[in-house]
Amino acid sequence: LLESEQISYTAVADEQGRFSFPAVYEGDYRVYAGSWGYRYKQDEVIVSAETQLELSLAPGYEDLFNLDLGWTVEGDAETGIWERGRPNGTYTGAGRISNPLTDSP
Repeated sequence: LLESEQISYTAVADEQGRFSFPAVYEGDYRVYAGSWGYRYKQDEVIVSAETQLELSLAPGYEDLFNLDLGWTVEGDAETGIWERGRPNGTYTGAGRISNPLTDSP
């Protein structure tokens, strides 16, 4: 995942881990990479016509749900099925956060 405040791009790596983002506007981006069996990686990058990037992932398991790591949902419930989404923060009557406004870092 390559994203800026205005736009985002997605790519899928091949068997050797190579990927490309065609026709990306130059500018400042945050890049996220992940694969099942590895911890995710994020970095800041300035994209120009000549930008090449190499990211190494450490073995492990981590899913912050900003990448699609292939999770599937099975079931026939009409409500309560798990979904990917952005958190909707909520507060108690005393003004304390009861559900955070953001996901895990």
